[in-house]
Amino acid sequence: MIPYNIVGRELTVSNAMWNAIHDHIESLEKYFDRIIRVEVAVSAPHRHSQKGKIYHIRVHVSLPGDDVIVSREAEQDGAHEDFYVALRDTFRAVTRKVQDHARKMQGFTKFHNMDNIAHVERIFPGQDFGFLKTVDGREIYFHRNSVINGQFDQLQGGSRVRFTEEMGEKGPQATTVHFLPSATLSSPRTL
Repeated sequence: MIPYNIVGRELTVSNAMWNAIHDHIESLEKYFDRIIRVEVAVSAPHRHSQKGKIYHIRVHVSLPGDDVIVSREAEQDGAHEDFYVALRDTFRAVTRKVQDHARKMQGFTKFHNMDNIAHVERIFPGQDFGFLKTVDGREIYFHRNSVINGQFDQLQGGSRVRFTEEMGEKGPQATTVHFLPSATLSSPRTL
């Protein structure tokens, strides 16, 4: 069991919230079994005039030789009005960083080929993901969190991107997507 601490700032962490956080913390052990400690801070810093509370979650994972800190700022589209969506998104990023650390400690490093060019084949803005079509015709999944500089909302069907790929649980996925704004292909397929 990983030692941890859960703190609510400007809000009370309910039993259901605490259990969900606890489950995410426990799942980290699948990826790296030498985690020293996990600190989670949850806050709902402000209310938007047209939206409810926007949750902000900060996770600090102490690892041998390094620390992983992920702080998810409030999403502008309101997705993080739902605590569980904010928690899921934050721990996805934490998991990726913990996996990277585990690979580094085992002597494996990721191969980053930023020469991969593709275009956005389909995009689902309301669900925060889409698919790229590579030059060789493969389809690659990507998530809002993979798009650099928060440019997910600027993407549309046909947008050209440069990306880094790795194998995910359900197939190839883009871990880093750089929008190339000067070139957009025809026939957008925004859904």
